[in-house]
Amino acid sequence: ASGLELLRPEERNPLYTTTLGTGELIRHALDNNLEEILLTIGGSATVDGGTGIAAALGFRFYDKQGHEFVPTGGSLLKINRIDAENLHARFHTTHWLIASDVQNTLNGPEGAAHVYGPQKGADKDAVQQLAEGIEHLSEIIRNITGFSADQHPGTGAAGGAALFLMAYGNATLRPGFDILAELTDFQTTLDAASIVITGEGTFDVQTRYGKIVTSIARHTRKRGTPLIVVCGNVSGEPVTIRKSFGIVNIYSIRERASSDADSMTNAEKYLEQIGAEIAREYITNYNNT
Repeated sequence: ASGLELLRPEERNPLYTTTLGTGELIRHALDNNLEEILLTIGGSATVDGGTGIAAALGFRFYDKQGHEFVPTGGSLLKINRIDAENLHARFHTTHWLIASDVQNTLNGPEGAAHVYGPQKGADKDAVQQLAEGIEHLSEIIRNITGFSADQHPGTGAAGGAALFLMAYGNATLRPGFDILAELTDFQTTLDAASIVITGEGTFDVQTRYGKIVTSIARHTRKRGTPLIVVCGNVSGEPVTIRKSFGIVNIYSIRERASSDADSMTNAEKYLEQIGAEIAREYITNYNNT
């Protein structure tokens, strides 16, 4: 409900986007007496500190003049008071589990605004405004609840979407990979594999913040299983990236395509080419040995 891909490029502006829709979905689940909610966060168009989710669940936000409003990323600095007196009746009795692929904290140079704001449509000035707003919100919540977001890796995911669930609802945040690995019995599959192929949209500096590729690389390095990455694009020096993650090779669709549009429109064709190349260069060799 708050995903970046749901918006056209010209609509992407985290000063105005909100997690309110995600909060409405959660409220609907609570209304239907679900006892446990797994919220998977990532790929959002938002940097609102989860205020939209909070508003949908009964939190109320007031400015210095006492006017109530639903904050967005661009209006977080207006928050003067947070009222949690009228929360959904099942807010505190629900078991919250948050799945996130990144380890960024909420604030600072590697926080939600600075690292992820630009990809959500924020320019330099907007990033600074978002960063100041998130810090302001964090301080208010810290003063009320004692919850310090930056002591919890992952709170920067999806623009701080899980902040209120963790500060007020005692939500547990776990790496999304760990949850999926348990559900799919990943370790058993890995033990039987002679080579592993995984993928990502863009393989860049953000990959190292705990995304799926790095989680898989952690396991393949430990076991000594060769890891190949197939991605849409590579940003950075491939040799350095390969060495730091223990990857034997990285294949990029963009390297084969004539343009970004070509790489997205004809991704299937390029993936078939990459698959055939991997089969020739690696799988045949590993099977023979």
